[in-house]
Amino acid sequence: MSASDYLGKKVIHDLEERIAESDYTLISNAGAERHGSVEATFVKPEDAPKLDRYVVFSFTPLLGAESPNSAHESFLAEVWVGADDGTAFTRRLVAVRRGYYEELGHALLSVMEDVVTRAQGLTAQDLDVRFSSARTSGAS
Repeated sequence: MSASDYLGKKVIHDLEERIAESDYTLISNAGAERHGSVEATFVKPEDAPKLDRYVVFSFTPLLGAESPNSAHESFLAEVWVGADDGTAFTRRLVAVRRGYYEELGHALLSVMEDVVTRAQGLTAQDLDVRFSSARTSGAS
């Protein structure tokens, strides 16, 4: 495991503990590698009305930004929120941060309440992209 993967997974672990307080659960492998980024997706399913809400954290190491001290490696962090009802979805970028590992963890924890509030604010009227065919939610 590279230093980038390790640091991304460490930040995700810290975020997972905090977001669990809002009843979101991890649905992807904590710190799954995806196109060069370390990413984690959290979901809060709701049955009435059917609307699953998501928070996605993505950490991408910035090329040429590594230092001998891996704690000072520079990352780009993105936070997305989304929702789906099995027939349509929406996805919105709510935060982007660039910085070193120790800075990003603190910065993302400090915006966690706002991120959860924005995810919880999504409604069926916000679902602006239809799936090509009906599907089963990733949370089911």
